Amino acid sequence: MNSFAREDDNAPRTKILKKECGEQYAAFKECMKRLNDETKCGNFKDTLMECGVSAFKKANSEPGYQFE
Repeated sequence: MNSFAREDDNAPRTKILKKECGEQYAAFKECMKRLNDETKCGNFKDTLMECGVSAFKKANSEPGYQFE
């Protein structure tokens, strides 16, 4: 069994966010690149996590969902 850190680029969680919430994911990563401080990027992360709720529901409920 593979084990990934939650924020690892190869983690299934991250791949789902990239696929389903691409714009929000890119905005959060850009903020982190510029500021290197998650607390200063909270509004971007909140928006990403809000999108993530429906993304994870979709990934968990659709048989055969592919996040690659």
